[in-house]
Amino acid sequence: MKKLFKISALCAATFALVLTGCKTPEPKDPVYDGVTLAKADGEYLTGEQLGGVPFNWFSLEFTTTEGLLAEDGFPSGEAGKYVSISLFTANNSGANLPEGKFEVSDVVEAEKVFGTDDSEDPNYAIGSYWADVKSAEDYDIFDFVSGDVTISKTDKGYLIDMVITDSEGTTHKFRYEGAIEIIPYEEPGLYDDEPDASTFSMDLNTVVWSDNYDDFYGAGGDNIDLAVANEDYSNVARLDFITDGTGLTSIPEGTYQINSTFAVNTCTAYVEETAALLAGSWVMKDGAQYYLISGTVTVTGTGFTATVQSARGSSITINYTGSLDVLEEEGASAAPARIAKKGLAKKEFKGLSLKGNKKFSFKK
Repeated sequence: MKKLFKISALCAATFALVLTGCKTPEPKDPVYDGVTLAKADGEYLTGEQLGGVPFNWFSLEFTTTEGLLAEDGFPSGEAGKYVSISLFTANNSGANLPEGKFEVSDVVEAEKVFGTDDSEDPNYAIGSYWADVKSAEDYDIFDFVSGDVTISKTDKGYLIDMVITDSEGTTHKFRYEGAIEIIPYEEPGLYDDEPDASTFSMDLNTVVWSDNYDDFYGAGGDNIDLAVANEDYSNVARLDFITDGTGLTSIPEGTYQINSTFAVNTCTAYVEETAALLAGSWVMKDGAQYYLISGTVTVTGTGFTATVQSARGSSITINYTGSLDVLEEEGASAAPARIAKKGLAKKEFKGLSLKGNKKFSFKK
């Protein structure tokens, strides 16, 4: 018995040693089955900046790679995923992202993420969407229609989980964890981004849009908003005509002065009043904007010639050969997205907006 006891005691001690020496394995984090986003930044506007509305706006952008976007905010050529979120919060939220679960909604209201299922909706600038980027010129865009965005704070900054259904009816998961630099939005000066004075000319031959807004300015004549470009859209001129006719299907021949009188036989200058309406005349050359404040436009049966001056002193000659007809609604916006950046799109572009200063303007 004594020997058996010793053997039993030894076995018990050995068993106890095994138990104490083997720790229970730590459970592993489950493998994330969505798209992991690598970079994030954003802008923040108060309700006062948005015109006195009862909520603030966080405009957040995420990409799967650091270099997906070039400095101008458009695709650099790398392939990847891009996500844009418009989150509206209570007015007292401050510039820090609030924690919580935010539902994707089809209306703009506090504590919601605004999304839209209509790619032609003029509110797209504040909508939420994702883009599958294949190259600088090849990308597909999908609006958020439903789902949730959950925000929590971690020792790395923020954890943002998105589970959304897009405009194709497909459900996607996106996740970002890390710091987010959120910059309070500051309204730029009207002409701050125009280059220094220079002299140049441009030859144009392609209609971008040509829309008749009837007597938009109350001047007694049709307002025909015309934008024309060269073949690759690197040079664009937008002239906002006030004609002396009504029910027009094309711009009448004659001479038009660029000024801010809002009278017939003029083109509206780019001033505070027209900028507020997303109207006014301007020129884009190689991505730079020139805001027209004076000059003469001579319209003929085959196009127009314009000698104009910009806000910061540039002298520009524009020669356009092509149609002056008003386009049908479905064909009135043939421009690539980058022409509409900086809020210089057509007047039906309504809704809350950063005046187009979102760094990425995929939407057409």
